[in-house]
Amino acid sequence: MFFGKKARSCFVIGFITTCSLAATSLLILALVLDMWRSSEQANDEGVLVEYVQGITHECARTQVLAMNCYSWKHSITTHKLFQLRELIFALTLGAIGCSITSLFISCITLLARMPKTRYSVVITAADLTAALLSMTVSGVYAVTFLKEPWNPATSYYCLLVATLCIFITFSLRLFTNSLKNNSPKEIPYQKHLDSTCYHYT
Repeated sequence: MFFGKKARSCFVIGFITTCSLAATSLLILALVLDMWRSSEQANDEGVLVEYVQGITHECARTQVLAMNCYSWKHSITTHKLFQLRELIFALTLGAIGCSITSLFISCITLLARMPKTRYSVVITAADLTAALLSMTVSGVYAVTFLKEPWNPATSYYCLLVATLCIFITFSLRLFTNSLKNNSPKEIPYQKHLDSTCYHYT
């Protein structure tokens, strides 16, 4: 097969990690919708109302989310896990850490000895681009958290893009490693034999 046994195991682990990040994104969306429901029950015109009005305005600007807001609101608003901004900020720092680690591994892959194929340079460049993009998007996610008022709707999409970039980076790295492992290896004896024949000719 194209991928080895270790590569397939790593791919499964990466897929599970990506699904976990996607589930985290859905829970963050549940927090947004829960805050929206809380605003409907609020009677005052305090900070919470203004905060949730900004969220609903951002939701209305997105056609895909606006089409499903009312149907999702009644089914997902029971989750209470991500009500703490500190917990979400910790997840953001974790995403930035994963992006930096991915970029570091990409640099090692670029500097390592790779098979001379027409795709190796393109794949490595795409690997680095995806890692840089995921780190940038995670940084934007952190900035939207620190900026007042915080906009979870924008952060939700930033987290989805970062998750996609990390998954693309992981897949490209597996493909690059497969090219390296499947490249023909030079036999030392054959190299010595060729040099000997060249010497006598």
